[in-house]
Amino acid sequence: MSVHVTKEMLRVPTEAKALRLGLLSFVALTLLLSVPSFGTVAVGIGMAFVSGLVWVTWKQSSLRRRCVMISPKQIPRLDSMLQAAADKLSYAVPSVFIQQTPELDAYALSLFGNEAMVIHSGLAEAMKDAELQFVIGHELTHMKCGHTFWRIIGNQHPALRMPGL
Repeated sequence: MSVHVTKEMLRVPTEAKALRLGLLSFVALTLLLSVPSFGTVAVGIGMAFVSGLVWVTWKQSSLRRRCVMISPKQIPRLDSMLQAAADKLSYAVPSVFIQQTPELDAYALSLFGNEAMVIHSGLAEAMKDAELQFVIGHELTHMKCGHTFWRIIGNQHPALRMPGL
């Protein structure tokens, strides 16, 4: 019997409270700044969201050109791990890429439904299956809980920096 996993089940107890507080602070700051020039602030926020979407789309396009996309025919070992992790987390399978680099790293990109995960080849080669399964589940959890969205918008994502911020 499988359990449908919700993002609330994956979050630490104080995370939802911190996200609400952050959102409330953002709204309050926006309102405070918008009193003298509402149009300028609204346009700035809109441009940040649009540029974030364009930037993530461009980054994913770049990944498709430079990396190997995991599928049942391309790297089936990792594809089966990805399918298992997505099933356990009740989450749709995103695009997953292997980037040729000796670095031991993996990261997730997700903004407005554009989702991708990147696993560095050095990590895939160095880890045992159980360890790699953990990394895949970890990155899927970031996507499911919306962490990548807030890190990209806040320009704090480790691999994706929006230009001009």
